Amino acid sequence: MRANKNNLIELIEYLLDINIDKIQILGYESTKGVVDKFKVNFSEEIEFINSLAKFIVTTKKDISKINISFLKNCGEEYLKKLTNGIYEIKNGGYHKCPIERDTIFLDNRGKVFYCDSYNVFKVVDENKIYEIDSLIDRKLSEISKRNEFIGDIKNIIDHKKIFDNWEPCSKCKYLYNSCIPCLKTAFKNLQNDVIFEKCYEYNKLTDKLY
Repeated sequence: MRANKNNLIELIEYLLDINIDKIQILGYESTKGVVDKFKVNFSEEIEFINSLAKFIVTTKKDISKINISFLKNCGEEYLKKLTNGIYEIKNGGYHKCPIERDTIFLDNRGKVFYCDSYNVFKVVDENKIYEIDSLIDRKLSEISKRNEFIGDIKNIIDHKKIFDNWEPCSKCKYLYNSCIPCLKTAFKNLQNDVIFEKCYEYNKLTDKLY
């Protein structure tokens, strides 16, 4: 379901009124037609989060049904502080690399990818050519056991050093627990000190609330 950002709080309130079991907001982004879709900047996102916080504090409805899936844990922590603990942090696994969630992506030819970006292979080793498996040729159980790309990615994550030099990941208590950031995004920003800027901004705002 898509909703106008100006009416999103009203929509949440309506869904709570009709006793929906769970309200999961998967993304907060702008769209222009179907193909032209882009992420909103931090100032727009924080405007919505602040409005949501006011609603959570003032409403008498059961807000435990609300799950803001697009927020990483540091954003959820800000929302929790802003609502004096009324909103509980609940995004346990949404921000883990798909490989760590044992998730795969299939195209219409049966080819198996391990990242929804599809072109993540050069992240690990730009000089290495990885084989793209297909369900036409092998069973999924065989692919998951023998795939070299999965093994290399898991090896990088297991060594827990990849994010050590970057802010805010290096100091984040959620790193490698409920959050394993996107490796492709990280490698694209190797020259920057701050890799995930929204996390960095949320941490700054949360610090001001203490």
